[in-house]
Amino acid sequence: MIEDKYFEDYTVGDVVVSEDFSISEQEVETYTKLVRVSHPIHLDKEFCRRQLGRPDLLVPGCLTLAFADAYWANLVTPASPFSPHYGQDRVRYLGRLFCSEVIRCEFKLVDKRPKNDAYGMLTYETYVRKQSGDPILFEIDKVIVPYRNPHAGEGSQRV
Repeated sequence: MIEDKYFEDYTVGDVVVSEDFSISEQEVETYTKLVRVSHPIHLDKEFCRRQLGRPDLLVPGCLTLAFADAYWANLVTPASPFSPHYGQDRVRYLGRLFCSEVIRCEFKLVDKRPKNDAYGMLTYETYVRKQSGDPILFEIDKVIVPYRNPHAGEGSQRV
């Protein structure tokens, strides 16, 4: 977790990249039980072999998104001072991900603007990519980060 990082400390264009990782069959199984997914594409290896020509389970897109969100929270969003997640926009699933594949998350700060007298808004483009560089997920993430010294009375624009 990031500590002591304020709105003024961020620079548009900065990129943060996660470590390489893969999503395991056990994680897919736990997720499907938790959210009650019952499609065999996420549960039955033989079904995946017949339908997709792959012996590995297909990772649910929302599970991939959850991993991206967790890495984003840990690598980009400050824990102190508290900086709430504002939301996600334009989530797009661009490709398939199987349990055996290695991926990484990339977060690029693309916009930084005032929100109100106490907080600014940071906007990130988030990609999840396979080792080949092919993207499998894209989204826009937004976080509200406090100013080091609030800008009361400086005419901040609301976003």
